[in-house]
Amino acid sequence: VGLPEQFIIGKEHPFSYALIGRTEENVNYLEREAKIREEGLGEIEKILLQKKDLFASTPNIFPVQGWISSGFEQRINPFTKKRDFHQAIDIVAPWGTEVKAAAQGEVIFAGWLSSSYGLAIKVRDGYGYSTVYGHLSRILVKKGSWVSKGEVIGRVGSTGRSTGPHLHFEVWFKEKPTNPLNLMVEPLG
Repeated sequence: VGLPEQFIIGKEHPFSYALIGRTEENVNYLEREAKIREEGLGEIEKILLQKKDLFASTPNIFPVQGWISSGFEQRINPFTKKRDFHQAIDIVAPWGTEVKAAAQGEVIFAGWLSSSYGLAIKVRDGYGYSTVYGHLSRILVKKGSWVSKGEVIGRVGSTGRSTGPHLHFEVWFKEKPTNPLNLMVEPLG
């Protein structure tokens, strides 16, 4: 037929056995490498999903657009006229403005919280975070429900001890009050 001897099927030749042996070793090596990389990608995917869940559970978006009238700081209480620490930020916004969940989580309270907070919502966000939304005019979620970050959960109001329509927004981390501004990823406005 005119083909070189090494290309004739069935013809034993030392070169063809060596080539087959090396090819088999290469295929085995590539299969092992592919398995290692696949396992590595599985681990990376697991880590990315955990990070995604952590980000979704971190209260790092403003729940309402407006301006901050009172920060997470010592201040003169507008009702007692004495210095005290304000464990929240107050965001002034028009009555009825949508209030959004700053993080995903389970609603652990929705109703009249006290004469100080008025209508309020508490959300257990996960990873040690919880949030409180106070002085609402309306509550749009129920205790036990799951909320997504950015979901509308209530409306701005002035219930409880309030000087006008605004959102009283608290962030707690491992049961300690935390300045919400330290977590925000975008500016207010």
